[in-house]
Amino acid sequence: MKINLLPVSMRRGGGKGQRLSFLIAAGVLLMLVPMYLTYSLYLEVSRQAVSEEALRGRLIGLPPLDALQAERDNLKRQIATLEEARAMAAPFAPTKHLAELLRLLPPRTALTSLSMEAEQLHFSGTVGSLSEASLLLQLLQTSTLYQDPVITSLSAEQRGYRFAASVKLVGGGR
Repeated sequence: MKINLLPVSMRRGGGKGQRLSFLIAAGVLLMLVPMYLTYSLYLEVSRQAVSEEALRGRLIGLPPLDALQAERDNLKRQIATLEEARAMAAPFAPTKHLAELLRLLPPRTALTSLSMEAEQLHFSGTVGSLSEASLLLQLLQTSTLYQDPVITSLSAEQRGYRFAASVKLVGGGR
């Protein structure tokens, strides 16, 4: 057995084996890295192609966007027209007319029928006397909700007088 006590740089071969293995490892690494990068790029391109094909398939099933936008614009116009009409119209509240009529009735007056049209209120009933019928007409004339009150019929009965009357609603019942 021979022992070489010379430093590595002075020995025969002088560390060429280590350098050679380092160069081989570096060369293999330089070949494998581009191959790995090329393979990963190939896989990403394949995934993108599959996704693109799936999106194209979904695109065929979608309706044209222009038609949907035109329909949306048409619906917006209709909604705006309805909101404008609703803002212009005061709410119809027959209860305010009925409450006013009940407030104005003389004490011994009873209603037997009541009907309301768009611009008229018709009612009938009985009053205790002719003076109460006259008072009813006067009270109806003082109301801000009614105009042109008219007693259309007045007939005597056992308990008083049967009457029929009508008034125009101010503002058409609105």
